[in-house]
Amino acid sequence: MEEEFSRFTAPIRIITLLTAAFAISALVLSAIGLYGAVALHTQQRTREFGIRAALGGMPWELMRMVVVQSLTVVLSGIAVGLVLASVIAKAGSGLLLGVNPVDTLTYAAVTSALVSVMLAALWHTDQSAVDR
Repeated sequence: MEEEFSRFTAPIRIITLLTAAFAISALVLSAIGLYGAVALHTQQRTREFGIRAALGGMPWELMRMVVVQSLTVVLSGIAVGLVLASVIAKAGSGLLLGVNPVDTLTYAAVTSALVSVMLAALWHTDQSAVDR
């Protein structure tokens, strides 16, 4: 009986593992891309920051400006991604048995991970600018 049940659930387990692997790969790739985009955008603006500092801009004002602009872009992208993810999850809810298609804990974890990646990119770019 147990062997028959295992044979019956094997395709479901494989699909679940593949879906999880693709989801983790997508999160890692998006984090790498986000890190690169934020770091590059911030590093390309170092001349602007130098001019603003020379004209009397305080370092905390420059950092606040960069963080607010980066947060605006990142959070708008996350918002669009969350809407699309919830629509796709609800469309595929027929494939889920006993699982909520919109898991707020997972969405919150992914959002906080991407915001953390953005802050790490800003911090790393700021540290490399200080070292120059």
